[in-house]
Amino acid sequence: PTRVHRSFLPDGTKVRISKRSGAVIPRPDREPYTKTSRDPTESDTLEGDVWEVTYDKNAEIPPWERYEQMYGGGDEGGVSEFGIQK
Repeated sequence: PTRVHRSFLPDGTKVRISKRSGAVIPRPDREPYTKTSRDPTESDTLEGDVWEVTYDKNAEIPPWERYEQMYGGGDEGGVSEFGIQK
């Protein structure tokens, strides 16, 4: 790899210049990147299945127990109705 720095020519063109030899190094011509697409196979996940929500962490816990977990219940600790730690 050649070490380069960037500079401007007298006409204002920005160029790359070799640090060792001082030669102007032109930018390589590259084709723009294009994403290649492929046909789905049977091992691919269907789009509808990708966006499907299949897990709800609160589904197994009854609502009254969720409330107790969030705000504490009874004498076992938690936060009081005034926001003070019990």
